[in-house]
Amino acid sequence: MKTIIKIIYSYLLLPLLIFATGLISIFKSKYRKAFTERFFVFSNLRSYLSPEKSNKKNILIHCASMGEFEHIKPLIARLSENPSNAIILTFFSPSGYEHVKEYTGIDLILYLPFDFPGTWQKIYQLLRPVFLIISKHDAWPNQIWMANKNKIPVFLVNASLNEKSSRIKGISGLLFNEVYKSFDQIYAVSESDKTNFETYFKDVSVQTFGDTKFDQVVLRKKQSENTVHIPDDWVSKNIVMIFGSVWPEDLVHLKNPIKDILKNHKDVKIIIVPHQPDNNHINEIKQFLTDESTSLFTSKSFSHEKRVLIINTVGVLADLYKYADIAYVGGSFKQGIHNVMEPAIYGIPVVYGPIHKNSNDAIQLLQKNGSLQIENKEQALEAFNRLISDEKYRNQLGENAQAFALNHTGVSDKLIQQWQSYFK
Repeated sequence: MKTIIKIIYSYLLLPLLIFATGLISIFKSKYRKAFTERFFVFSNLRSYLSPEKSNKKNILIHCASMGEFEHIKPLIARLSENPSNAIILTFFSPSGYEHVKEYTGIDLILYLPFDFPGTWQKIYQLLRPVFLIISKHDAWPNQIWMANKNKIPVFLVNASLNEKSSRIKGISGLLFNEVYKSFDQIYAVSESDKTNFETYFKDVSVQTFGDTKFDQVVLRKKQSENTVHIPDDWVSKNIVMIFGSVWPEDLVHLKNPIKDILKNHKDVKIIIVPHQPDNNHINEIKQFLTDESTSLFTSKSFSHEKRVLIINTVGVLADLYKYADIAYVGGSFKQGIHNVMEPAIYGIPVVYGPIHKNSNDAIQLLQKNGSLQIENKEQALEAFNRLISDEKYRNQLGENAQAFALNHTGVSDKLIQQWQSYFK
């Protein structure tokens, strides 16, 4: 069965996928560069390799995109502490490759090559990696199978699997069954994910281990301590509410509560961070706040009369939570909630909508009484008013949120301990 699956994948599905990707890249410049760069993997590898690097222990890590990389940063930092280690990082998506070039601790960044057996055979012969790490889910069959053939240990970290995943259905289910059983170890983020792996895939080696993203929010918090985005005098003596990664679908339920809060709570200041800070979204926010003074983050206007700050840039949201007393996390009235751990680590209560089942953290945070779920604008106003007016209640939810985040840290260190024998 495995041989048939390999033949179908390598000689039918993979060529069709590459052909379709090449066709798309003709019309979309974003994908064109990523497609063509994959033809230069070996020249980039040979340029990197040199005699002085021959004694390095190469560790190969693959991330699909920027999100997977962000979560695995603490693990990369721990691995790169050893000067004898060299970190080789591959990305599938341009969003990761283009934004990580200057990140310290990485020796070489490559686009993930086309997943042909011969390609991986050459790569493994050139690099002789100590092991291969896949972050979260982006496992490519020949990448894994050829690592097995070359006796290179393969690990899947921060692994998750829900009952609706496309990986368990039809031909994908047959393919991934052969892929997942080829991992030396799968490190699941929760007990339910471990159960799902064992239920839908046979002969897999999986254990519950947690998620390195908890280590990342701690690391990001520490790094942000000396970063100043907003003057202290703008936030001091005020209750600061931050609405992070909000979509238009979130605003449907937030517009009236925000206007009501600004009218009835003069000690409240509000930071709104659109998920996409384009002109259309920013103008939509400005329009429903016509009676209030607003300012844009890039204008650096922090007058006390301007009680609403709209963030019209990207990459600063995680740092802004340190200024907040209450956080709303967006996406929870659209396709799924964004990162709830970024505000939780600062010890502030987190509010979100009903579409959060995509996040095990959001589910557990609700169970631990560190967050509130709202269904509509009426519930939103009720929740915000209580959090603003009841300091004891607000602080208790915040403490619960932070305790939940801190109790799940340390996964990166545990992984390093598990892999000690491979470095000898």
